[in-house]
Amino acid sequence: MGDPHLLAKVPQAKEATVQGSSMQASDRALDAWFARISSGQVRLPRFQRFEAWGPREVTDLLQTVIDGLPSGAALVLEVGDLPPFSHRPLISAPAGPERLTELLLDGQQRLTALWRSLIDTYEDRTYFLDLSPEEGNGDGEKPYKIVPQHRYRRKDGQRGPLWADDPVQTLERDYVPMRLLRPGNEGEGDLKGWLKEATVGDPTRQLELYMLINDFRQKIARFNLPFLRLPVGTKKPVVLDVFVKMNTRSVKLTAFDIIVAEVEAEAGESLHDLVASLNGQVPSLARYSDLSDLVLDATALLQDRAPNQAGYLGIDWSRAIKEWDLLVLGAERAVAFLEQERILDEGRLPSRAPLAPLIALWAQAPDAPDLLGNARTLLKRYLWRSFFTDRYEKAAATGTLQDYRGLLGPVRSGAKSASPPIFGLGLPDADELLSTGWPRKRDRIARALLLLSFRGGALDLADGREITPGNVGKREYHHLFPVAYLRNVLEINEGEASTALNCALVTWRTNRTIGAKDPVGYLRERAEASALGEDALRNRLASHAIPFGALTSGDYDEFRLRRAEVFEG
Repeated sequence: MGDPHLLAKVPQAKEATVQGSSMQASDRALDAWFARISSGQVRLPRFQRFEAWGPREVTDLLQTVIDGLPSGAALVLEVGDLPPFSHRPLISAPAGPERLTELLLDGQQRLTALWRSLIDTYEDRTYFLDLSPEEGNGDGEKPYKIVPQHRYRRKDGQRGPLWADDPVQTLERDYVPMRLLRPGNEGEGDLKGWLKEATVGDPTRQLELYMLINDFRQKIARFNLPFLRLPVGTKKPVVLDVFVKMNTRSVKLTAFDIIVAEVEAEAGESLHDLVASLNGQVPSLARYSDLSDLVLDATALLQDRAPNQAGYLGIDWSRAIKEWDLLVLGAERAVAFLEQERILDEGRLPSRAPLAPLIALWAQAPDAPDLLGNARTLLKRYLWRSFFTDRYEKAAATGTLQDYRGLLGPVRSGAKSASPPIFGLGLPDADELLSTGWPRKRDRIARALLLLSFRGGALDLADGREITPGNVGKREYHHLFPVAYLRNVLEINEGEASTALNCALVTWRTNRTIGAKDPVGYLRERAEASALGEDALRNRLASHAIPFGALTSGDYDEFRLRRAEVFEG
């Protein structure tokens, strides 16, 4: 919410100075804020981060308002005839018919939360004021609580639970929707209509509730959210410097948030818009990682900088914007490459460290088919080494830059060999593979083994469907030798049962069908159920790198050893 030390001084201070620019402090009631937001006088500069608060923060803020406690101060930049930054309305706020007069630099999360909760534009939740009697706080006043209610979309298109939109059922719970307490004439009209319906026309009850609820409406309308203001003509670098400093005190800005402001100042471009355009051009990229992180990391590498905060701060963003098409090309090629290698999503990714180098290197790979094939071979080796070695578990940014530099020349030229440091690391042997854990947990080698098992298509054992980006998230982690079978028949504990070598991803229906059956039993059932017989079943097992004979032998240790050998090969 800004600098707590600065905010604590707001009631006393009338003026402060930041880098030679005078900041004046003023009071403003919430109804005045709402009027300015609604009319379009208050907007956000486009370098502002997007909405970040969840239900807990919104509930706490509403409770603060209801309790009449201070919530800190906001910061605005006064705008003259020519706004110094491009801008946008708060989420769900109208563009407004009036001229922009203020850009909100700090306080976006609070004002967005108040606007959306009191206008009721959150799709997934509605906020209520609980009027039910509670134990007093000792001074005769009864505490009133804010209640967030989760909302969901029903099959019939309505929002559930239905009672949340039914005045009678809502009042039966002693709840009042917070939208009825919003400042302005619309809130007054909605409140009267809601009370008439909720009380089924009982005038006495209606008046009683109106008096109580209207007191809350007035309390919210008069709630003071003070603000500091930078005057018209404040220079852009000063504005951005103040924005960064005011937003790194309590709710931390990410590296991306800070860079967004710097790109705006340096290059006059919106990094938010560039990332959005990347998402539009290469939508599959978002399956693997947060796009803002990938953009920073790949851009740093393209300028021979480490993908960390120190590297980000040294990026030449004017150059980066000129070379933006190169980054998009690298992203397109990298996604195609990952999909060919059966790397399908972030949920099963052993490490995100190689993603940015792949984007930067594919951006500079040659077009000639033979040379491109050599580059592909080097990058395939690099990708799997990054998964099966501990290269990036410590000092990842430094190691990433070193390996990128070692690969860049050979990839550009289409050479057949390269010597980045990562290629000098040894791969796990059979004993290490045998000791890996369950892939659903964050075990890097276990996840790498699972991904290797996708390379044959990972056909479902029952319906034969190939694993794809669209269905991988719906498949379940299946014990090939079921835990119950190992425990009850072979007396093997769950820890030894839950290993990567005993895992395959199958549909939930197949997982439920197999249950706790021994492998021989369920494989026989599958073969009999399949019109193609045993050959089809063997093919489906092979698509997961599962040796048929070892699985049907019933010897668990032998099976894991044979499968480890398949993976080593």
